[in-house]
Amino acid sequence: MALAVEIPRKEAQPETGQDISSLRSTLDWLRAEGNLLETDVEVDPDLEITGIQKHFDGSLPILFNNVKGYPHARVVTNVFANMDILDRPFGWDGPKDRTRKLAYALTHPIPPVEIPQAEAPCQEEVITDDLDVNKYVVAIRHTALEPERTIGSGNSVVVGDYFHGGSHIGYNRMNCRWGNVCTFQAAPGSHMWQIITEHYRAPTFHVTGLTMRRRETRPIIYALGVHMLDCNNIDTTVRESAIFELCNRLQPDIVQDVNIPFCMTDWAGCLIQVKKRLKTDDGWVRNFLAASLACSAGMRLAIVVDSDVDIYNMDEIIWCLTTRVNPRTDILNPAPGGAGQTFIPEERLTAGDRQWTAMNTRFEGGMGIDAIIPYGYEADFQRPVYPIERVDLSRWFKPDEIAKAYTG
Repeated sequence: MALAVEIPRKEAQPETGQDISSLRSTLDWLRAEGNLLETDVEVDPDLEITGIQKHFDGSLPILFNNVKGYPHARVVTNVFANMDILDRPFGWDGPKDRTRKLAYALTHPIPPVEIPQAEAPCQEEVITDDLDVNKYVVAIRHTALEPERTIGSGNSVVVGDYFHGGSHIGYNRMNCRWGNVCTFQAAPGSHMWQIITEHYRAPTFHVTGLTMRRRETRPIIYALGVHMLDCNNIDTTVRESAIFELCNRLQPDIVQDVNIPFCMTDWAGCLIQVKKRLKTDDGWVRNFLAASLACSAGMRLAIVVDSDVDIYNMDEIIWCLTTRVNPRTDILNPAPGGAGQTFIPEERLTAGDRQWTAMNTRFEGGMGIDAIIPYGYEADFQRPVYPIERVDLSRWFKPDEIAKAYTG
């Protein structure tokens, strides 16, 4: 009997009572809240979907009900593009609360529920004869530089003997070039790359079956556009929490928050906010930097700042680097020669004229920047604090004048 896995409904709606246990129920909630862009105009998977998505990068989820060449399917994008929207059904009170609750969830996983095949929505229809994948699954071309369409949200699941008795779940970009014979992209050093090299496999897989909801219900394909906030937020929400949990495990209650802004990509950097209690906490900051750079393969830049710095404002981060960093003592390079990441163009150069693989590329080392105020010297770094809370603008200006002045 085939089995599907579903998050228990009572855990999928922890504080709000909102059913987000499936993609369809989540879209129903977004629609009811007025936070879903929906169109019945035909859209081409070749460049049009990603072109539209990039226009609305960081904005509302988009549901395409009419996809060229796929009369049986619909396509959704941008589901994770705006975390302010997704915070609500999960009961998260903003990014700081989200990071802390996800950090707790990392060590307190929800047990899966096994569902018989007859009751599994994703296996309402099972196809084993006509296995031309691109006929059923909407593949998209992301940019004009690419020669073919890609399944950007192709999940990979490997369990048991093929993964050291454990389990791997992730997503890889996949290309179904030859009907049921497909390839996927595995970054050197990743889980899938480890599986490929250990079992002497080519990065291909042969599809033996396709499952979906009944075609008359119009299955929804999540055509994930990569290198956008939709993809970025899927990764960073968990990575931020993992770094928070790591540092908190080293020394509790110093780290206040972690942010990975889009400009750092979803894996190559992080901003850590701390609140020191003792002089010895200055030293823990260096430990946090070293641990974050060492435990996240290929991380290039980790910055620690004090709690008076807004880690969601890059102007404040640059100001902090300018005014609080000693270039001789506060810039660290703790892991030169360690495991690298071929996503970074600079590291590819270390392979020379050889192929970009984990064996040939070398980690040049990430930068850890200690941008905190030394404990006890806070008064020397005090910023101007203007008395904005002491004045009521309505005494001098009308509401429309104030609104116009704020918006420019």
